[in-house]
Amino acid sequence: MQPTASPSASPSMSPSLSPSVSPSVSPSVSPFTRRHTLPASEVRPLNTQDAISVFEIEREAFISVSGECPLHLDEVRHFLTLCPELSLGWIEEGRLVAFIIGSLWDQERLAADALTLHKPRGHAVHIHVLAVHRTFRQQGKGPMLMWRYLQYLRCLPYVRRAVLMCEDVLVPFYHKSGFRSLGRCAITVGDLSFTEMWAPISGHAYMRRNSEAIRFPQGLSLQPLGAPTLSTALLQTEETSETSETSETSDYPLTLHKPRGHAVHIHVLAVHRTFRQQGKGPMLMWRYLQYLRCLPYVRRAVLMCEDVLVPFYHKSGFRSLGRCAITVGDLSFTEMWAPISGHAYMRRNSEAIYIQ
Repeated sequence: MQPTASPSASPSMSPSLSPSVSPSVSPSVSPFTRRHTLPASEVRPLNTQDAISVFEIEREAFISVSGECPLHLDEVRHFLTLCPELSLGWIEEGRLVAFIIGSLWDQERLAADALTLHKPRGHAVHIHVLAVHRTFRQQGKGPMLMWRYLQYLRCLPYVRRAVLMCEDVLVPFYHKSGFRSLGRCAITVGDLSFTEMWAPISGHAYMRRNSEAIRFPQGLSLQPLGAPTLSTALLQTEETSETSETSETSDYPLTLHKPRGHAVHIHVLAVHRTFRQQGKGPMLMWRYLQYLRCLPYVRRAVLMCEDVLVPFYHKSGFRSLGRCAITVGDLSFTEMWAPISGHAYMRRNSEAIYIQ
């Protein structure tokens, strides 16, 4: 077994990774008929059904370089069964083009057991492998996926850091992603030796203090209600139009979804009555805003609320825009917004990787 490395080149890919081709639509079909098309680009956790595609990319990327794969097929299935939430795959038109697989580790430094074990009570994510399909290399997908993965880890309250081991030639690559060197790794594979690296996973102070209390049981995690929607658990939201500083740019901002917009209109945040006064509202809002940072086309979040809720949203980082143009009966609202800052590279290339 061999650890993390970045994409390389070699043999041909299995036909199982070929993008599926949608049948042409008959001219007689109404233009209003729903057409089931694959999203242009999607980033999501992997599952055991992705194992073969993962292994084919990994085998092509690593065997020609070192003769070994970081993870063999049974090990890929093993980790995607135990901790699928610690994996991330980049899908384009139904085709896996890049992926990361990780597991939890509970010691300061990596040991041989880290290559095969998942420690559910650990606070470090061991990144086993990052690989990109050969036809999609030299496009910045490796650094971009690593950035999104580290942002995703910030939403897991029990994760404190990410660790990996790589060959010396790859150290500059991971330095650019924010990793720092820990020196030589205790693990060797044949004649190969590695540099151990780590990256801090900084997050919300409240989340860190309460990470044990809100650790999810194995197999459970906070997941979007319906991919690829932006809804998360009790927080139901929709992307809306590229609203300007007020709601006047849309006649029906409460009911429309504008797929090419750059603002997310948060329609509602609600917590079940038996779980209120426990900090779940602020915690979920923080995790949601962190999640939005992983969507390259989102620039800001906007919402409207009654005046009594303005202090609540101020604490979550929202700023007031003044009175909202929308009224409901005698009710008037304050409009608020929060900037969604993200990776500069992601912003510059947002149109190229826009998720439809």
